[in-house]
Amino acid sequence: MAGLISDDIRSEIKNSLRKTITEKLNRVQPGTFSPFHQALFPQWLLLAWQFERTCSTALGKFFEKVAKLLASNSRRYKTVETQKRIEGYISNAASSTINSIVTHLREGGIEKAVQQAVSSIGNRRKQEYIRKSPFNGLASLVAGAFRAPNGSRKTIVIDLYLEGLDGTEYYFEMKSPLPNKDQCIATTEKFLWIHAMRPQGKVVTKYAMAFNPFGDDRTTYRHSIAKKYLDLKTQVLIGQEFWDLLAGKGVYLELLDVYKEVGQELIAEFESKLQR
Repeated sequence: MAGLISDDIRSEIKNSLRKTITEKLNRVQPGTFSPFHQALFPQWLLLAWQFERTCSTALGKFFEKVAKLLASNSRRYKTVETQKRIEGYISNAASSTINSIVTHLREGGIEKAVQQAVSSIGNRRKQEYIRKSPFNGLASLVAGAFRAPNGSRKTIVIDLYLEGLDGTEYYFEMKSPLPNKDQCIATTEKFLWIHAMRPQGKVVTKYAMAFNPFGDDRTTYRHSIAKKYLDLKTQVLIGQEFWDLLAGKGVYLELLDVYKEVGQELIAEFESKLQR
């Protein structure tokens, strides 16, 4: 099938996905539910519920593998790595700024964090940071603290790292589309460390959601915690935006087709294992 996903990458995704699902399916066992659940629900529904829960984490991690395959196959990037270790110098001023931002973020959300972070800055520069949008304003503030003379080295690990052909560095955390407060804050903090380490570089940091659980369009996204603790407009890529950035417009729909094909191929096994 001609498209953005080459035949060999398509086969690799399908084979790996099929293996992941089959391994989880073979581990589903009856008799591990409370008697109250068993009294309410038929056995096949309980088994399907158990199966879905065991698959969730594995499929979440599988997205990283798929992202690496698609980005590498696209030939848009010089470097593509998952679980990339990033090391760099962090000035004491930048560390102090990040710690203060995280405290305000935890207390009042992303909008409150940027307002508090620039509260002591002169009015003209304050407005400049605020106009950048909440996260970009914070990133600029942190990068500006880089040149202080004292500091230390720091190492972090990022889910997906890409280096574009033009030298732009892309750092993605591929996390839940329904994150809790701590996940939002930890991701923002990690991104701020990156901006502090790479103040002179062409750096893009994004919280990547593999899909939108509320619909196809970003305007339908309504998870209240993410909306409060992340800058959805500039910090987050949702579903199709992320996949199409990796490998070209339309790759998201092609990838969904690959998943559908695997699902159709496994229907008989699903019925055999879950409807016993």
